[in-house]
Amino acid sequence: MEDLSILKKQERQLRASIKGVANFVRDYKQELHESQIEVRLCLLESTMKKFYLVRQKVEVHLDIADSDGEKEDAKESEAAKKRRLQKQAAEREAKFDEETLEVEEQYCTLKAALLALRPRKVEVLSASGPTERADTISRVKLPDIKLPVFDGKLRDWIPFRDMFDSLIHNNHQLSDIDKFTYLRSAISGEALQEISSIELSADNYQVACDILEKRYENKKLIVKAYLDTLFGIEPLKKESGEALNHLVSYFDRNIQMLGKIGEDTDKWSTLLAYMVCTRLDSVTLRQWESHHNCKDVPTYQKVMDFLRDQALVLQSIVPSRHEDTEIRRQRTTVHTSSRFQNNCVFCGNSFHPASACSKFRAMSVTQRFEVVKMKRLCINCLGSGHYADRCSKGPCRKCKFLDDGPTLQETEFGWVVSGRVPDSSVETVA
Repeated sequence: MEDLSILKKQERQLRASIKGVANFVRDYKQELHESQIEVRLCLLESTMKKFYLVRQKVEVHLDIADSDGEKEDAKESEAAKKRRLQKQAAEREAKFDEETLEVEEQYCTLKAALLALRPRKVEVLSASGPTERADTISRVKLPDIKLPVFDGKLRDWIPFRDMFDSLIHNNHQLSDIDKFTYLRSAISGEALQEISSIELSADNYQVACDILEKRYENKKLIVKAYLDTLFGIEPLKKESGEALNHLVSYFDRNIQMLGKIGEDTDKWSTLLAYMVCTRLDSVTLRQWESHHNCKDVPTYQKVMDFLRDQALVLQSIVPSRHEDTEIRRQRTTVHTSSRFQNNCVFCGNSFHPASACSKFRAMSVTQRFEVVKMKRLCINCLGSGHYADRCSKGPCRKCKFLDDGPTLQETEFGWVVSGRVPDSSVETVA
């Protein structure tokens, strides 16, 4: 296995190569650099593949280092140790993934820029013959650029506008007719209706841009849309790492957008902290109050930092699929056992009142008494777990007495029950 220090150096070199491509795009001049575009694209692809391989090896090294460097703590229980290790692993993996995503974002941006800089092949068709000068039509294969779709929601206008300006509007390699084509393909719904009547032409591109800007560039309404979104966030119903992450990202995204359009959200700390806390489930809110055990007013940032840590903890202790399957199997077993316990004590068939059992009713009085005594049942109600003197069904409705030991005696007149036994018992057994 390669040494970790060597892998770290390789990773720095790969990052430097990607930075070199970024410098090329930044300083690009068509007359000097056009011939290097394909070479830079190949270099970018090769560098990214190597970067993934090196990152995998580095992650393996870090896993081994964590296990080898673990110090035993005699006072720490196995469960506490497991939770601590899981939290450490989750935090490290989150940081590791964040760094990888940062490089991926840079790669995607650079590749899109290089593809946009590629020289375009133009086929010119003459309207009146190959030797005569005339108006020509450009047949251009537009580069594939992934654009967000704007459907007229005010809270989505600024991200769409900035992305479109960066990839299309400020791209000098595209003609106005191409930009208009991209614009029409990137909007839908109400926004598309605003410019649907405008003819697709180079001269009308700026007209369409001005219409959209006049319609949606409204700071008052945009701020209202973000605030409506914040106040409309539903409270969490139960403790969940996924739900906490969603809550945190939702608040952060809207606050960042408000700050981007000029709102001084740094002064909203107390209000935002209150808004977040009122949307926590009871368990998480109790844990937060226990964590912030002081009389100081908490800041919004402290609340969000706690919730991010809490989400990591919850995600690291989610039960595995095997555990879920085992729990379901145990529940099924208990349910099945309970179902069999409800069968008739006399015939064993599906549950019905013991006194209504056809097999029991077909017995003679002597047989009934013997089987009730053998199964240790109450002769008053035929229930288990008690005898007639403690029967919850109450005393005899006629004599109001219950005896401890009713017995069956043989006389010259046949078998009779001796002792004071309620009529209901005689009827039940007899």
